[in-house]
Amino acid sequence: MDPEASRAWLWRWAREHWDPATGFVRNPPGGYAELGTLVGRYLVRETAWFALAAVEHGEPDTACRALAAVLDRQYDRPGTAWHGTFPVFTHDPEPGDDAIEWYSYDPNWRQFVGLALALILEHHGDALPSHLRAACERAVITCVAGEPGGRIAASYTNPALMHAWLARWVGRRFELPQESARADELAMAVIGRFRRHGTVDEFNAPTYYGVDLVAAALWSRVDDPGWAQAGRDLLAGLFDELRFLYHPGLRNLCGPFSRAYTLDLASTVTLYGLWRFVALGDPGSLPPLTRVIPHSHDLFFAPLIDAARPSAPRPFPADDVTLPRERTFSLPNGARATAWLGSDVMIGAEDGGGRGDHVWDQYVPGTVHCRDGAVVRWVAVRGQPDCPVDCRVDGPAALTVRPASGATGPILLATNAPLERTSPQAVQAGARLRIASDGPLRLEAAWDGRPLIRGTDPAQGCRVEAM
Repeated sequence: MDPEASRAWLWRWAREHWDPATGFVRNPPGGYAELGTLVGRYLVRETAWFALAAVEHGEPDTACRALAAVLDRQYDRPGTAWHGTFPVFTHDPEPGDDAIEWYSYDPNWRQFVGLALALILEHHGDALPSHLRAACERAVITCVAGEPGGRIAASYTNPALMHAWLARWVGRRFELPQESARADELAMAVIGRFRRHGTVDEFNAPTYYGVDLVAAALWSRVDDPGWAQAGRDLLAGLFDELRFLYHPGLRNLCGPFSRAYTLDLASTVTLYGLWRFVALGDPGSLPPLTRVIPHSHDLFFAPLIDAARPSAPRPFPADDVTLPRERTFSLPNGARATAWLGSDVMIGAEDGGGRGDHVWDQYVPGTVHCRDGAVVRWVAVRGQPDCPVDCRVDGPAALTVRPASGATGPILLATNAPLERTSPQAVQAGARLRIASDGPLRLEAAWDGRPLIRGTDPAQGCRVEAM
């Protein structure tokens, strides 16, 4: 598909999900499905992104209606931890004294919405009525001023990159030197870690690398040589990683993943896949868009990618077709991540990780992908706080997993392949993947029905081999 055609398709898709009666976009089928009964009908953050798309597509009245709806939902409660952020769904109650971060509110909505507001004001402010423009200015200032000091560490890559740019933009535009100074301090800490370690803390995150690329592109346009160079360095480094890790035959990223909602670009929307769709017109980078799709709400992020796209190189790096290839990354947490890509198999392994803080339901320290007939099968080692593991590439087509010191729980693996037990200690996953352990294995099912393989002893390791 031509990139212009893909971007036009995404605008039509977004337009179909907008409800002019409320001003908000509807949650598309599959959006936020992991929240179960908490899922709402209308989305706030995504409506801000939609407003950016509307004004870019020459529909200022639509954009104004959407913006007014979003601004009305900003929490204006100075002194609270949620001041300046927004609800996820329109039906969410306002947080109270017993509010719990991430459950009662998402603090990062300040950055996600604030970025869209800043881009609208920067490039289309004159298209807004004066009262709405002033309201957007107050809202974006509140997004920055409401951010509690120290909440966003330099190691928390995606909101750190967004907030640093947003705070600098607010500081310069509205002559708030304290915000500019805070932005410079955070930016120096983020780029310092990147230059010291050669990668970011949220390493190889198929969704959050999409956010990082947008923020880095905005950094690269700042009228300050240090910021601009830092943005170019981030873009070059992230695209270099992605070019190495993407397997054009398997049409997926190789692991391991610090944060991943999926191991398959063809089954779940990721922002890296959306970047490929927007920049290259690559239809294989997203699931078939005619059915219920997990994380479908992330498709609304497209206008931010479109805004950043001109700063991406060439405008997107060509795929690396050299196979086999192998590379080891030294991660900021002291772990080593190795990616091995063969003709129809790829293996990712993190050795020395699994300790400290992780988003445990997204942390995947070991992966195997392989071609199995017409489909791509995968096995993933799920990170668990009670079972830190060391994963290693073992030969050209195998992954070994060993519990690390201090493990008190058994290893856990997930897969998209049908399972057949071949012995108490071995399982066949699809036609080509074999999982063998030095102890009995239990077969279970995850909340979404996917098969799980669990060990029975904390000291028990395993080997995943592609045959």
